[in-house]
Amino acid sequence: MKNRNARQLLMDLGINPSEVPIRLDTIVEKLGYRVFALHKKDAPSDFAGAVDYSRKAIFVNDDDCYNRQRFTIAHEIAHTQLHENPSIIDYRQSFWNDKEREANQFAAELLMPAPIFIDLWRQHIGSLPVLSKLFAVSEDAVYFRARNLGLI
Repeated sequence: MKNRNARQLLMDLGINPSEVPIRLDTIVEKLGYRVFALHKKDAPSDFAGAVDYSRKAIFVNDDDCYNRQRFTIAHEIAHTQLHENPSIIDYRQSFWNDKEREANQFAAELLMPAPIFIDLWRQHIGSLPVLSKLFAVSEDAVYFRARNLGLI
């Protein structure tokens, strides 16, 4: 099952997008993947995450904070839904190439679905700390999501 948008993936997996924070462990499990944490000493210095399609494994940097790891996992899920299986995993792909931007947008929608995000943004008067806690993402992620949705 390949999904070109996060909302459809949530629907296909039977996950209610209004129940935040989104349960990434459920998504990973339903997609048949497993998550592995790599310590900084076992990965490149700029490593945040990667996906191994053949082993159905997602790797995250164990040194990153919980909210950062959540975004990384969502980002790697995005690659499994948007991009064909690469023959070589490139841990150092440019953060700003088109595939990485697509994966970031998908991850933001997966973790912060637009309708519930907009509703909670208005309820909490755009409070980055409150929304960060509700969605279990960084304040930067909340800020960029709000900006991309035209709320700021």
